[in-house]
Amino acid sequence: NGFADVASIHVITKCGQEVAGAPDMATIEKIPNVGRCDHSYARYISSTLDTKLSKDDDDSSSIVMFLKDDRSDKNLHQKARWNDYMTMIRVASSSNGFSCGLIHDEMLRFKSGLVDISTYYLTNKLLEFSLKQYDRRADMYDGDGEEFQSKWSNLRSFYRHVLNANPPSDVVQVCFGGTFAVLVSNIKKVDALVWRAVENALQRGDSIEEGHFMERSWAYLLAHPLEQYQITALLQSSSDDRIKFDQLYQKSFKGALFRKINGDQYGKIRYHEKKWLFCPEGDKKYLEQYPDVLDKIFKGKLKN
Repeated sequence: NGFADVASIHVITKCGQEVAGAPDMATIEKIPNVGRCDHSYARYISSTLDTKLSKDDDDSSSIVMFLKDDRSDKNLHQKARWNDYMTMIRVASSSNGFSCGLIHDEMLRFKSGLVDISTYYLTNKLLEFSLKQYDRRADMYDGDGEEFQSKWSNLRSFYRHVLNANPPSDVVQVCFGGTFAVLVSNIKKVDALVWRAVENALQRGDSIEEGHFMERSWAYLLAHPLEQYQITALLQSSSDDRIKFDQLYQKSFKGALFRKINGDQYGKIRYHEKKWLFCPEGDKKYLEQYPDVLDKIFKGKLKN
């Protein structure tokens, strides 16, 4: 509703079931259940996108929305909220050419207080990311028997061998959630061989480490890089307690720029108590490392 200029809709289904409720204009593609949404997006770019474009389309003003089948709160894997479609289109139409479907405007616990997390990450820290197992919602899916861990030691290795790239900037954007909007011209800036390589890498299995590598790579590949003055401003406004933050959030947010939140301490504790969601990794480690917060939350009072 409200979108009058939708040129095409392409649905990729991997569940083996018939697609119900798709618009009449939609094309349906059934493929094996590998690589999850990241594989589907790479496949669409490498095999389908050009068939949806006409010679009269302007790549610099045409936008592709990449959407998962479930944008409910139960499918939020992190402490965040879904962006709305109109905002995504508006931001993707800007000079950035890319808009993420997930907004991290909730705050995280850190060192007996709160931090506001950025969508931008220190590149050298981000590239250290690896994930040796992933069990979220495993009870809802039948596994395919493929080992989760990839042959790439970390995200840096994936960048070099699959994306054939080293990020040019000290700071890069990361978009979680598998939902984003991007200008066609930004997609076209990436060598077609890269999209083929991504598609091939993600064919190894269903739930695989490569998918988590790719989730952290979409914005780098598709968003306009920051200018140096923007990077400087981000670094100057960010907190510098990197080591402890990266130890606490090494699986989800390692390398994220963040800033400490000032304000009434009681308000902070109440925020901890009511708003802490969707990051069990940080929840457990946080309360282990900072037991004073646990004491404050459950006794309902402050200590001097």
